[in-house]
Amino acid sequence: GIDLSRWPGYAGVWHMNEEAGTALDSSANGLHAIPAGNRNDLMIGVAGCVGKARLNQTSTSYYGAQTNRLEVAASPKLDLGGKFTVSGWFKPNEGYVEFAERLFSRKKSESDYNGWEVSRRTLYSSTETRGIVARGASESSVSSLNFTFAETSWHHLLFAYDEEKVTIYVNGVESATGTIAASSNDNGLPFAIGGTPTGTMHSFSGCYDEIRLRQGSVNSAWAEAEYRTVNDASFVKCSAPVRMEGMILIVR
Repeated sequence: GIDLSRWPGYAGVWHMNEEAGTALDSSANGLHAIPAGNRNDLMIGVAGCVGKARLNQTSTSYYGAQTNRLEVAASPKLDLGGKFTVSGWFKPNEGYVEFAERLFSRKKSESDYNGWEVSRRTLYSSTETRGIVARGASESSVSSLNFTFAETSWHHLLFAYDEEKVTIYVNGVESATGTIAASSNDNGLPFAIGGTPTGTMHSFSGCYDEIRLRQGSVNSAWAEAEYRTVNDASFVKCSAPVRMEGMILIVR
């Protein structure tokens, strides 16, 4: 099971603060993410929304690096059932968007009968809306096509899976909700960030930061708080310490 001593309730938390190489899991579960793909040498640390972020691939290298991803090896600690939440900050590169660039995935392809994935999507042509699609089992999906995934800007994306329902939050606000075929996490595949576990589908062109995977399907208040803790400096404040009483720090 999940170790609750650090980041309680989370299967994994990846801050992406490394210069390159393995992205360390800050939870107690040790689910570190390993660079994979045909040009994973490009996957370096760059300026992020908090400290460093990880560059998945550049727009100029896209067709040589379309399988790049970070990959967390399959583990019982990833087996969260049908109720889980995955989130992170993403900044797309400028330029062409492949039909579906994967942001997260525990699927080999979008038609797999089990698993789930999230993609940045252009519907059949580069002139149509660029949105976000959350998939469950088989090809069932919920789309947030009213959201323009602006290039070169950071966006907080959170996906709350609740058995046969998924809700998409963009920058702390609900963007879409709908019904999917129940998507169990327990399929024995690795968890891929920025691509698919097998590297067979197109990966994300851009950067990502502060990736989190947790037990349970969170609500709108949680989604807003997770966004604002990074985006709104006034949201979380701590006063100067006043005194110590034993091992307790007293603040005002």
